[in-house]
Amino acid sequence: MSRPTVTRYDGAERCQRRDRTMPPAALLGAGALVPTAGVALLGLLRNAPASLPRAMYGATPAVETLAAVAAGLAFVGLAAVTDRRAERAALAAVGVFAVLGVLDAAAWLPAAAAATVGCAAAVALRARAVVDTPLRRRDRPLVPAALGLLALAASLAGSAGLWTASLRPLGASLAFATVAALPVARSPDAPVGPEPWPWGLVTAGVVLAAASAPFLAGAVALAALGAGSVSLPLLAAGVGGAVSAAAVDLRRGAFGAAVGAALLLFAGAPATLPRAAAFALGLVVLAREWAPPATGSVGRGATRGGETDA
Repeated sequence: MSRPTVTRYDGAERCQRRDRTMPPAALLGAGALVPTAGVALLGLLRNAPASLPRAMYGATPAVETLAAVAAGLAFVGLAAVTDRRAERAALAAVGVFAVLGVLDAAAWLPAAAAATVGCAAAVALRARAVVDTPLRRRDRPLVPAALGLLALAASLAGSAGLWTASLRPLGASLAFATVAALPVARSPDAPVGPEPWPWGLVTAGVVLAAASAPFLAGAVALAALGAGSVSLPLLAAGVGGAVSAAAVDLRRGAFGAAVGAALLLFAGAPATLPRAAAFALGLVVLAREWAPPATGSVGRGATRGGETDA
């Protein structure tokens, strides 16, 4: 009896499933996700009708600092496991300046610039691999990536004092347009069709909850997500998109994509440095997940991503 033939694609698919059990990007992103979600939770509790312990009201600055430091260290960790020198330098710059910017107010502006430029460079390097692949629908991940980078740039520019009244609301809207687009953004090797029912179910639930308690919904959007200027339909679509994308990605074993979607959701509008660092980390984690895996062997002078180290 002849042995069955195993194609290169089958071998790459098995390797991809094995690598996705717990990739480094998912581990590092999950470490930053915990304090980022804590910032959103504290924002909710501070605006809750019930009275809270006094210590909890003063814990928000410490948790925000922890969230920025955790995101910065996650960037440094990603730089340590990245092969390409250009991407490694971009990730390290974002991480180092994120920590410096939250510890010293004088470094805020360089940290904001590093977060915008470094994240754009890291995402662009991964997006190049998506564009170069011959598979169908290779442009799907590029839409939320572009929206996310624009949201990051507009929000931080507005916080720096440049057309604040226009850029900060624009950045918040673009941030939720980014997470709303996540259900249709998949890795080129993933199943093509999105599953619309979880997105529609969560979106409808957010709309109904906001319609029944509009003042509470506005307080939640402003305090937890920094999205007080975002319209209700876009806010609901963003929450539904992030939740449904994370649920589908968890079910198919793409832990990195699920962590990235959660980071984008809990970061909210990236107008402050802790939120911007978490938002940028979510974009980078997603970009690493969207990049197609290498199908060939790693030769001399090549990286695990199938490209030469430049």
